[in-house]
Amino acid sequence: MTSIRTLIILFALLLSGELIAQVPAFSQYWLSQQQTTATAMAHTTYTQVTAHYRKQLLAPALGYKTFGLSGSMPLYYKSSHKLFGTAGISLLHDESGAPGLLRTQGVVGGYTSHIHISSRHQLLGGVQLGYWHRSINWSKVSTDSQYQDGAPVAGADTGEQWSGQGSSVLQVNLGLGWHYTNEQGEQVARISLGAANVNRPKYKSLDNSKPEGTPLHLTVTGAVLALNTPAIAIEPGFILQQEQKHTQVAVGALFSKALAAGGSIAESLVGLSAYYSHQQAFRLSLQLLQPKFLVGIGYDIPAGTAADSRITSALEVHIGWRMQKGQ
Repeated sequence: MTSIRTLIILFALLLSGELIAQVPAFSQYWLSQQQTTATAMAHTTYTQVTAHYRKQLLAPALGYKTFGLSGSMPLYYKSSHKLFGTAGISLLHDESGAPGLLRTQGVVGGYTSHIHISSRHQLLGGVQLGYWHRSINWSKVSTDSQYQDGAPVAGADTGEQWSGQGSSVLQVNLGLGWHYTNEQGEQVARISLGAANVNRPKYKSLDNSKPEGTPLHLTVTGAVLALNTPAIAIEPGFILQQEQKHTQVAVGALFSKALAAGGSIAESLVGLSAYYSHQQAFRLSLQLLQPKFLVGIGYDIPAGTAADSRITSALEVHIGWRMQKGQ
């Protein structure tokens, strides 16, 4: 027996800073740039399309399941072949709470502008505009009005008025970034700052309730190449997310090795990463990057007690098609 009031409170917790999510962030954030910050897609100079999947459990039969499809394309001046921007679009479908109970679908389009302040320094400014639709599968909901003395009453009404068609909002995200490159034009340091839900969109689930505001979500990511040779690279990095009074921080490193003996990381690589979140969880991943495709598989493992850890497990998969590398 589930009260509609309790259900809405649960949704508020799921979708507020307690879990840091408009839809859940991917652990392998360097492979899901458009879901990270408004400038993060400038991390790669490939024109590419990537499919994303993440399943995160918070308890048995309670968690997230996210499907995504994103594409990005760097833009160059024809005369100088100089990079001036990156355009991208992303589609997402998220199911939260009990299986199929709360669903969110959205499309987000973005543009990042590149400002070359020197041959090695770039400033980035980005904006994303999104359209989201959120709905509750009311067929899976029961209320106190449908029970008497603990037993279900056949044909009883829920006693609530809800928006059966769900609720839609427009979203605005902004971002700033900085890239530092070496003499070969390779990125050796970067930082990205993003603010999502800048316009504070409001959803409405019940016809007689006040709209539910979406909190401002802040994200900061950074990385530096501590070791960079043609065959091996080590890139320590971090990601920080903050929403209302809740903060999530993960730090770690990505180790990359050229796939073929005598080959170059710039051509193909296999990568291993290990990150640790202060929410007592390890984020482990394996990735394979080739000139024509990419594959990433990750798994989040709780490192603390059930009472301390925010997850029980999370599986993540990314598969991408790379069509052309920027000039």
